[in-house]
Amino acid sequence: MGEAKRRANMAVAAHTEPMIVDTPGGRIHVRWDQEASATPNGRMAFFAEFLHAAGLYESWVRDCPLHYTSPNAPTKYDVLGTLLLSILAGHKRYAHITALRGDGVSPEILKMNKIISEDAMRRGLNASRHSRLSRISSANKARGKPPRSQRVSSQSGAEALCEISLSASPSSS
Repeated sequence: MGEAKRRANMAVAAHTEPMIVDTPGGRIHVRWDQEASATPNGRMAFFAEFLHAAGLYESWVRDCPLHYTSPNAPTKYDVLGTLLLSILAGHKRYAHITALRGDGVSPEILKMNKIISEDAMRRGLNASRHSRLSRISSANKARGKPPRSQRVSSQSGAEALCEISLSASPSSS
């Protein structure tokens, strides 16, 4: 990069006002720094603003069947936020969640207390899957339909959890 181009970029960066972004975690100010290193989560604030404005993130958390009774358990925001960050980062295994644990900004943007471990994620998704199976079984018994547990139990925890928010409620026909 030539010296004149570098000076022009610095002049533009110096006059750039921070953007105000409303996220599930609250209002943040985003400013582009042309001299900083690139980050894979740099655009997370804008995606979180979309989720917040559309009400998608809050409804996903609210409708999640996950329920803990221990005071030491992670919140639904921690479990689902970690799942979302892992999916957006392109992770295909639970073990890859560990790579997210050093990120201090994304949890604040998604209204999380912390990024949970892969073991806590695995337990949370298993618990929600079992909760969904019992809910479907109860609804089917009430309607006189045969159980569908064979098909549902073949899904992974993440697939079952994502399907929960996309499927109709058990009381609809």
